[in-house]
Amino acid sequence: MRRGLMRERAAKFRSLVIAPVLALAVTTCMWGVANAREFSDNAIRGGYGCLTTGLILEIEGQLYQLVFDGKGKITSGDKLVNFAGEVCIAPVDPAGSSYTVNPDGTGTLTVKLGTATASDGDEAGLCADFSGASEHYAIVVESGGKRVDLSGLDPFFTGGGFTGGSDPGDFFQSGACNRQVGG
Repeated sequence: MRRGLMRERAAKFRSLVIAPVLALAVTTCMWGVANAREFSDNAIRGGYGCLTTGLILEIEGQLYQLVFDGKGKITSGDKLVNFAGEVCIAPVDPAGSSYTVNPDGTGTLTVKLGTATASDGDEAGLCADFSGASEHYAIVVESGGKRVDLSGLDPFFTGGGFTGGSDPGDFFQSGACNRQVGG
């Protein structure tokens, strides 16, 4: 009779104490996993199409196609800049292009440009300024890495035709990059 009473008490203990504690532990772990998303460089990888605009009399815009490796490097891409109808196209130089993503989803992006080419002869001087220049952005990753918002840092431009190693004035660039999906 004593063994039966002990088994009965053990069963009650399991159902009254162990089961609720186990359920609480599982619920806490699941809730923590769902809300503990930390970002890293791997949050952005693959191809992205980007559009940025500047505040230089609202006559300047840029298109990018960038490929992120998920490890802090940009492996390829192109930039098209349209400044009041004057168009330059420059390849992205992977050797000087990189990004970082912090655990909170913020970070930085540096895009180094190769030799820019003009769409016609009157853009040669403008394109020469962009050749070899680097652009610097603050970023925030959104929508699980499907979108990256950009805002230019100061100095925005360094190198290339921007004397003294930095931009001669304050440039304002902002925009977004969206993950490209093949179609």
